[in-house]
Amino acid sequence: MSFSFLTRSRRAAQRSHSPSVNITDLHCHILPGLGGGPETLDQSVKLARQLHKLGFRRIVATPHIMKGFYNPLPEQVRASVNQLQRALLDEGVALFIDIGAQYYIDEGLLGMLESRSEMLPFGTYVDAPRSLMMLETSLISFPDIWYDVTDLLNARGLMPVLSNPERYIYLQRNRDWIRLLRNRGTLFKIDLGSLMGRYGQEARQMAEWMIEQGHVSFIGTEMATENHLRLFREALASPHGQRLRRS
Repeated sequence: MSFSFLTRSRRAAQRSHSPSVNITDLHCHILPGLGGGPETLDQSVKLARQLHKLGFRRIVATPHIMKGFYNPLPEQVRASVNQLQRALLDEGVALFIDIGAQYYIDEGLLGMLESRSEMLPFGTYVDAPRSLMMLETSLISFPDIWYDVTDLLNARGLMPVLSNPERYIYLQRNRDWIRLLRNRGTLFKIDLGSLMGRYGQEARQMAEWMIEQGHVSFIGTEMATENHLRLFREALASPHGQRLRRS
């Protein structure tokens, strides 16, 4: 199962020495004041400009949604995306910002699904058979309500995307779960920084293994500051980053 989240531009294909590719960042904390993003619109525009220079042409803005910690409303996310998109157009930055969110799997999310609350799926522009929903879990343990959540997502026509699986200790210790979850309809998005050891060697090795096994459908930067731009550039140029481009 592959998706067109990385597509080399015609110009880049003609100039093989150029590092430029058209890339979709499926996980970016770029919205000002929402879910772990920058504090101001100017800071968001600055981050967007830098991502564009790296080759990104589309971003899914995915603020955290976690009961008791991050609770942006859908209308707040949409308004923030529209504000940022207008600012980028004014600046002449050809970067499209799409609306999404990253939902932490807990009883709050389960309640939202059971009550059929409005949510923020994305993915109409990738070759996925359905709209997508970004999920995250505890780093330590597999959530007891995973199947309850994913069954409700499936009932709404949504496909789960597990964010940063390479960083979850319970998956690092039992890689067979990756195959099991994928066979049950879960897609995977890895953090680009993991390829350069941003989250430790275990996460790096897991990310490389997932790429080698063909389990990675999407990438994200989880970018909220400019501090890791060099890291992302190096990750895209690494052997496994190059392998992702060719997938």
